[in-house]
Amino acid sequence: MATPKTKVRQIGDEWVRNDGMVLVKVSMKPNKWIYKQRKIWQDHFGEIPENHFIIFLDGDKTNYDIDNLMCVSSREASLMANYNMFSKDKSITKAGKDVADLLIEIKTKKGIKAMPKHRKKQG
Repeated sequence: MATPKTKVRQIGDEWVRNDGMVLVKVSMKPNKWIYKQRKIWQDHFGEIPENHFIIFLDGDKTNYDIDNLMCVSSREASLMANYNMFSKDKSITKAGKDVADLLIEIKTKKGIKAMPKHRKKQG
């Protein structure tokens, strides 16, 4: 009795994870998949620096328009998340990245070892 063959995915094929994120196959050997937003960014701007992410400016993880994607460092992304600087409004998310960059620059120039934690207002 023969076992059925599994479909071999080709380069460029997409796979949707359970969380909705899309991966694109970029290599057969080794079998390599990357997030679709990273592939699109790389196709437009080249390699993504180490410890950097591609974010969706409007928060819509199905909007792969290059104008909706932005490359941020892990440090910027962490500050943006800690201070609630991600928005459905692209301009607010862009401003959040600028604020994160400013906080990083202030910290660097003043020699601050750690940024204060964002405290939620008690209400």
